[in-house]
Amino acid sequence: MGRPVRKITLARCHASPVSTPKHTWNYIRYIQEHGSLPLASQGWEMYQPPLYYLLSAAWLGLLRLSVADPGGLMALRILGLVIGIAHFAIVWATLRMLFPFERSKAGWGILLAACLPPMLYLSQYVTNEALAAMMVSTCVWLTLRVLRQERPAWMLYTGLGLCLGGTPGQIQRLFGAASDSLRPRVEVV
Repeated sequence: MGRPVRKITLARCHASPVSTPKHTWNYIRYIQEHGSLPLASQGWEMYQPPLYYLLSAAWLGLLRLSVADPGGLMALRILGLVIGIAHFAIVWATLRMLFPFERSKAGWGILLAACLPPMLYLSQYVTNEALAAMMVSTCVWLTLRVLRQERPAWMLYTGLGLCLGGTPGQIQRLFGAASDSLRPRVEVV
């Protein structure tokens, strides 16, 4: 990476992203200050699944930062980057499982997955959607592993259950939207 590009990239990492909603900061701040989860009535969007916010608060606590610190934003964006990298690694593992003897298909698939605009967009913002997408991809990978084995280990089922339970709101929205599009429309006259 050339020197001017590196300077521009690092300068943009320190800029506060406009699309990071204030409720995200409030959720993480609440966990850091109170050491517990907020009730759904304690603020805007506090009903969101807590896994991402717990991970974010733990990550900031490990680094001795808060959401109010300038370095806190950078640390949370790095967490988003790590989630994005883990996501396309899971996609690669899934493709390798689907096409075990065709490395080029897995290679092209991972290139496509890594360059998808939603993947690039979500991986640089402080948001729980990237983790939810990664968990859904992990569910697909674990399901394929269960189906391919004659006697799957209990750990696969446990991992699948944890992934399915990790983001219930996101998975419910995904399948709810799919079922709504398949449901026949009936007009009441």
